[in-house]
Amino acid sequence: MAGWDKLPGIVTTSLKARGEQLALAARISAQTGLPLVPRGKKAVEELAGEWNAVHVIVVKAGKVACITGQYEFFFHPGMSALRIKEIKSGKNDTMINAMNLQPGQRLLDCTLGLGSDAIVASYVLGKEGVVVGLESSPIVAAIVRHGMQTYRKAAREVLDAMQRVVVQNEDHRRLLEVLPDNRYDVVYFDPMFRLPQMKSSGINAFRPLADHRPLTPEIITQAMRVAARRVVVKDSKRGSVLHKLGFNRFEGGGKRAGDIWHYDQGRLTGDIMNTREKIPLLIIAGPTATGKTAVAVRVAQHLAGEVVSADSMQIYRYMNIGTAKPTVAEMGGVPHHLIDVVDPDADFTVANFQALARQAIQDIHQRGKLPLLVGGTGFYIDAVIYNYDFSAAAANEELRAHYKHLAEQKGNDAVHDELRQVDPETAARIHVNDLKRTIRALEIYYQTGVKGAMFREKNKVAYPGYDILFGGLYYERDKLYKRIEARVDRMVAEGLVREVRGLLDAGYHRGLVSMQGLGYKEIIGFLNNEYSLAEAVHMLKRNTRRFAKRQLTWFKRYSNIKWIDMEKYDTIDSVAGVIEEYVAAQFPNR
Repeated sequence: MAGWDKLPGIVTTSLKARGEQLALAARISAQTGLPLVPRGKKAVEELAGEWNAVHVIVVKAGKVACITGQYEFFFHPGMSALRIKEIKSGKNDTMINAMNLQPGQRLLDCTLGLGSDAIVASYVLGKEGVVVGLESSPIVAAIVRHGMQTYRKAAREVLDAMQRVVVQNEDHRRLLEVLPDNRYDVVYFDPMFRLPQMKSSGINAFRPLADHRPLTPEIITQAMRVAARRVVVKDSKRGSVLHKLGFNRFEGGGKRAGDIWHYDQGRLTGDIMNTREKIPLLIIAGPTATGKTAVAVRVAQHLAGEVVSADSMQIYRYMNIGTAKPTVAEMGGVPHHLIDVVDPDADFTVANFQALARQAIQDIHQRGKLPLLVGGTGFYIDAVIYNYDFSAAAANEELRAHYKHLAEQKGNDAVHDELRQVDPETAARIHVNDLKRTIRALEIYYQTGVKGAMFREKNKVAYPGYDILFGGLYYERDKLYKRIEARVDRMVAEGLVREVRGLLDAGYHRGLVSMQGLGYKEIIGFLNNEYSLAEAVHMLKRNTRRFAKRQLTWFKRYSNIKWIDMEKYDTIDSVAGVIEEYVAAQFPNR
């Protein structure tokens, strides 16, 4: 292999590795895109020579290390534990003071490196805060991510802080260009390798993997746009580029570290105020079969409104009966948006929904109408009213290819089983045949080191563009279940079986996300002679009841929702009247 170009690296294990080590090595190979090489009885240097590899990642018992020549790099919290101890004792930390961090804020560390600064920031920000660390090297990102999640030799508060850090293998140059304005409170850079420090063997082990490119005015300008409060940069004594951009020298960071500079956005105290007019947004949500569509249409008729559907199934064309999609008559002349958006085999994500829904809301408002966000898909509603950062776990094509190959070789069960081992909560919500979502959940876990539910919590912040009035409709359980059963019977009578058969005949197979929806997966089983129609209907009623229970649990998390007991009102008009009174009180200028 002497004539080959140098490989960036390979992944292997320690001698006599078994079980978890082998599985971890496979995951790190997928994360980094580097080949997984069996160790056998060979020395690391021998493997590196055979593969002409610059770096060798070795998965050992309790540690993952990168060996480059005579140097070995592995995760260690470094000075973060001591700094946290000093902060607890009341001492000042120069970096924290420069950032002016407050609990609950959001920090983007654009140069994560070994992660020491991110860990300290995570401690200060607390459980409600968010720290996202960007690392351009996939090798460093994989080692630091694994280390932060598995390191145990530190005080509890240090371990908690490091486990809250979201490690993302991403080039900050690309990400800063696509992030929205004011996405983070503070954006931080520590381009530590511009001035070499040759005395530290630990740093020298890391140096070949580091990003040596200097900061540019263009990068800093993007950071100033993304940061709502401050941009903080650790730079050389002169800091000429920063000074020209309006930065101020905060404090000397010592002979080795250089100076710390910051750019103050002028919003260091109090809430971040958005000077643009907020759009009034009425949300009508609740479990299935509570009458959301009928109530929303009546309110929209009375208040000159338009409906934006927040239903993850009604986006699909040709799927009408099983999704309880409103007919033209039921729409009552009220424009409805985000219904019949894509074909059943389309690749449609919540990020797509977020963009389309916000555009629809903006358009409705600009035409002088009241936007109503109506539906029972809680995550869709969250995506609109919270600023979910869907870029926080970027696509990893190598990892996706790995799991697609695993599914081809061993079936979807094998991929779903791995998700169940690392994130059982998310696995319980994803059907075993929904390979795409299963792989995405694994991708989030291995890219960020956190589970799906925690990932969503870490990557959301209230969207500042809306003045929200949130209404929720509900029935007591027995009444709701009777309504669900009546709705299912009505769907079957209206031709649900015929609709599902037509979709299958058109080539839309049961493995599609759309065809896993309630009503479709149960009827497909009947059409495939797996059980009788009566059994299919029974299953559909049972599954819909369970779904309604999960919906109610989701919506009960909102503290600002105004619940309306539908059984207390005789007509849809009377329910609409209650909501209209809420609207008049909250949006008096409409």
